[in-house]
Amino acid sequence: MKLDDTFLTQADIAKDLRDSLDQLMHDYGYTIVKVLSPTSCRTKVKAAMNDITAAAREREATVSRAGNQQLLAVKQARRRSASKTHAGRRHRNQSKEIIAGLKIPLRIFRRQLRRATPPDVMQLVDGHSIFDHAEGYCG
Repeated sequence: MKLDDTFLTQADIAKDLRDSLDQLMHDYGYTIVKVLSPTSCRTKVKAAMNDITAAAREREATVSRAGNQQLLAVKQARRRSASKTHAGRRHRNQSKEIIAGLKIPLRIFRRQLRRATPPDVMQLVDGHSIFDHAEGYCG
C-alpha cells in the first residue's frame, strides 16, 4: 500500500484495527471503543502530497487537452484537403468544358489560320481562366 493510499483509507484502517483488537481483548473483558489513527502526519507533508496529486491530475488534463487539439487539427487538415481537391476538380472540369466549347470554333479558326498551334489554343484557355479568376476578385 502506498503512503497516499494510507491517508485515503485511514478511516477503514482504523475500523479494521479496532475490530481486530476488540475481538482479541473481548476474552479479557475489555471493549475497544476507538483506535487512534496511526497515520497522522505534518501539514507540510500533507500539503506536499496534495501538490503531487494536483500535479498528476494537471498532467492528465494537459495530455487530454493535447489529444483533443490533435483531433481538431487532423479534422481541419482533412477539410482543407477535401476543399482543395474539390476546387481542383472544378477547375479541371471547367477547363474541359472550355476546350469542348472551343472544338468547333477551333476547327473554324484552324481553317482560317493554318498557323494555329496547340500552344495558341492553351493561351486562349489560360486567358479565359485568368478572366474568370479576375471576375471572382473584382466582383
